[in-house]
Amino acid sequence: QTADTEIPPAEAPRDFGPEQAEVQASFPLYARNPAPAYPPLARRRNYEGTVLLDVLVDRRGRAAQVKVAAGSGYALLDQSAVDSVRQWRFEPARRLGQPVEMWVQVPVRVALE
Repeated sequence: QTADTEIPPAEAPRDFGPEQAEVQASFPLYARNPAPAYPPLARRRNYEGTVLLDVLVDRRGRAAQVKVAAGSGYALLDQSAVDSVRQWRFEPARRLGQPVEMWVQVPVRVALE
């Protein structure tokens, strides 16, 4: 290129700000989190299933919001999973080493033991 030729905008190098930095995803601290309570009615009826939850993990590693993404087929089990995960602790997501909020999907199995 000559000195009087500009680089087209599409080819110009871009500066990335903190919002574009790679994020380390949040994840549940399974060893510290209790399993969901098994509802007595569900136990009597031998209900089992897996609930997929969408969880907004805040910067402190707490579940700020919990929603059912895919139910188990049994409202009792779904509610038990939601109630349990609301109390769970998570490793918060991190961007540039700093904790940030992040939505994560968490499967929760509710089974007879």
